[in-house]
Amino acid sequence: MAILEPVKLAGSTISKTTLHNEDFIKEKDLKVGDHVIIQKAGDVIPEVVESLKEKRTGEEKEFEMPEICPVCGAPAIREKDEAIRRCIRNRMSS
Repeated sequence: MAILEPVKLAGSTISKTTLHNEDFIKEKDLKVGDHVIIQKAGDVIPEVVESLKEKRTGEEKEFEMPEICPVCGAPAIREKDEAIRRCIRNRMSS
């Protein structure tokens, strides 16, 4: 999830938007601290369209997916051919 400085967009104040998964972040070359363009997908769900690379100052940081679950402390893994990283405890219980 991206946490944004609140902005008005098509009648809503947007302060959060989904980033889908690790591949989406890499594909869009998104970094922590980027200025981004957002739009409403289907007039409802806010999404990041792209980062404004020309506004980068050099202080932006690569986003790294956690290797440890922030909730329970178990390893978080991304299985081959899957787009998402999961806590191994949640994976075992599903």
